[in-house]
Amino acid sequence: MTAYVYELIDPMNGERFYVGMTLNPEKRLKKHMKGGSTGTEGFISNMQSKGIEPVMRVLAECPTPEIAVEIEQALIHSDRRRKLPTCNNRYGRILTPEKKNHGKAWSKEELELAIRLKDEGQSMRQIAKTLGRASGAVKKHLKKRGAIAD
Repeated sequence: MTAYVYELIDPMNGERFYVGMTLNPEKRLKKHMKGGSTGTEGFISNMQSKGIEPVMRVLAECPTPEIAVEIEQALIHSDRRRKLPTCNNRYGRILTPEKKNHGKAWSKEELELAIRLKDEGQSMRQIAKTLGRASGAVKKHLKKRGAIAD
């Protein structure tokens, strides 16, 4: 499954303000533009209020999401070391031990466990921690399986 590492650029100064990873760049850019990313929502909203839109540039096409996540993390870490003012440095997806499964395919057993934990009343955050996933990913997969309402 092909995955892409991309950057969002501020066209006013030509500088990168976000690094991300996606399976579908066009769909991901639309989501950013609609405020569907905590890390970039305020920055993009501010740009849009001035009639400006960010530019997405694909930096790498990768054979697997796992490789894309590794490249994404390396770029975010590099930006952080260089003290660049990117959105990732405040909200980025630098993986912690709790998110050890980020970017990996979900197994049938993992999905069943997520549904069972949700049915037992655990919060998205608790389920995410148990599964080593981001809470947004847990919510997305539970919605896709009809385990929670839109």
